[in-house]
Amino acid sequence: MYRARNHASRLCFFLLPALTLTMLAGTASAGEGFYVMMMAYQTIPNESRYSHTFGTYVHATWPGQEPEPGTVHLETRTISWLPETTNLRPLALHPECGRNFGLEETIRVAQGFGARVTLWGPYRIEPELYERRLRTRRGIGKRSGTLQNV
Repeated sequence: MYRARNHASRLCFFLLPALTLTMLAGTASAGEGFYVMMMAYQTIPNESRYSHTFGTYVHATWPGQEPEPGTVHLETRTISWLPETTNLRPLALHPECGRNFGLEETIRVAQGFGARVTLWGPYRIEPELYERRLRTRRGIGKRSGTLQNV
């Protein structure tokens, strides 16, 4: 448990500086940038009921043409669809109700399982992909409200 908590704390500690460095290194158009960070958690040994993949989409804005440290505003949206109980049942015969969890909630779930969290990114994306993911996120709970684990 300590190991998972320590790993999640390090993940959050390095997440924002990594994104800031990526923004400062690249060229931004009109004072904004769009990014995705993909994450996953799993236990060791890997068991599918304790594994999950999720993503956080970031819209960064700043005054002027180039970002300066301390002037960047980050708007984040996470897609992390899990059963409401957070109890994954890969061999379940019937669907169950699910919901979208936030980034912090998802990391707490991983910590509860003693799972390791891995981060890929941040990767720069086109504004259209960011907008499409926001529409997907808004529509997830409106479709059927159920989740079928396969």
